[in-house]
Amino acid sequence: MRQYQPLNMETQFIFDSSVNEQNVIVTISAISNSISAGATKLNLFVSSPGGDMDAGFRLYDFLRSLPIEVITIGFGQVNSIAVIIFLAGEHRKCTRGCTFFIHEGSFTNAYQNTAFKIIEESNMLLTSQRKKNIDTISERTGKDGEQITNIANNGKILTASQAKNLNIVEEVIEKLPLQKLTQLPATQPTPQIPQPIITPTPSPSPTTTTGTH
Repeated sequence: MRQYQPLNMETQFIFDSSVNEQNVIVTISAISNSISAGATKLNLFVSSPGGDMDAGFRLYDFLRSLPIEVITIGFGQVNSIAVIIFLAGEHRKCTRGCTFFIHEGSFTNAYQNTAFKIIEESNMLLTSQRKKNIDTISERTGKDGEQITNIANNGKILTASQAKNLNIVEEVIEKLPLQKLTQLPATQPTPQIPQPIITPTPSPSPTTTTGTH
């Protein structure tokens, strides 16, 4: 995510990374600081392969709750939960070569052995999350939930024109409306990680490995 100084009460950000907790925290903080500095309009450029659904909905809810005008501009690829973030814009544009990937999503269970109650709770949460995804797209586009469900179940990559027909996009543009602003330093510089000191150890004596029951 790249941040730029406000110009004439208007600010712009480029979200061109995966959707995860850390990137969303940085984005929310930067936009909040920009509004505190006096920005009254936000242009959010979005190009992302997607990522974590919880983090994506957090950013979506934040953008929808802002007291300023939010415009989202898609370019490159806007995939999975990034589509939800894009839909947060009151006005939504994309470049002619931009694509949108809508699909059901995949989930990872880190537990090989777990209680049945936890499985039931996980299933309940995932079902709720899936429904929220469908309902949000349906609400923001004005399209029937069953139509959106069919698209998600089958998985579909939409061209800019197809996304416009589905009301995901309002306008297809030829050029990105980037302003000539001064780029600010990164909000969180990458820390320098000290290199570990490795002490050589003697080779162990040969041993016999046996299975256990």
